[in-house]
Amino acid sequence: MRPDSRAFCSVLQFEVRDLDRAVALYRDGFGLELHVSDHEGGDHGADDRWISGRHAAITWQAVTSGARALSAPAGVFVLVRAGRTTVGCGGVQRFDADTGEIKRMWIDPEWRGQGLSKRLLADLEDRARQLGHRRVVLDTNAELTEALHLYASAGYAATEPYNDNAYAQRWFTKDL
Repeated sequence: MRPDSRAFCSVLQFEVRDLDRAVALYRDGFGLELHVSDHEGGDHGADDRWISGRHAAITWQAVTSGARALSAPAGVFVLVRAGRTTVGCGGVQRFDADTGEIKRMWIDPEWRGQGLSKRLLADLEDRARQLGHRRVVLDTNAELTEALHLYASAGYAATEPYNDNAYAQRWFTKDL
């Protein structure tokens, strides 16, 4: 049985200063591994590398560009930790001069239902304020009903699509 998250979890800033650390985060935090995809011809370029594992599959390019966008001074990335175990993460990146975008928000399914998502979202909003943002936006998949309820309960309003994220069907905004 997992410990009570309110007592044992902390939200810590994680500075991604190089790509090796970004890969290590995905590998160690989420049980993901970097591998080269297999395709015809055998020529494996940078865009062919994938990080995949238990919970997700994302391109190497997404990790590296995301690591830069979620790093100081324009962004921030945090881990939700239970002791030495990463049980969640999220970040804020600059969208425009007044707006931050919440990205990569995730809580391990085994740790859900304890209020960690609400705590993480509030922390990310605070960090967006500290970065000088007066508003935040985020996108999500329509099938993530728990996330949709979380955003509604936190005061987010539905908005028009602001990006071309192929995996998102819902977009939200909130004045800070």
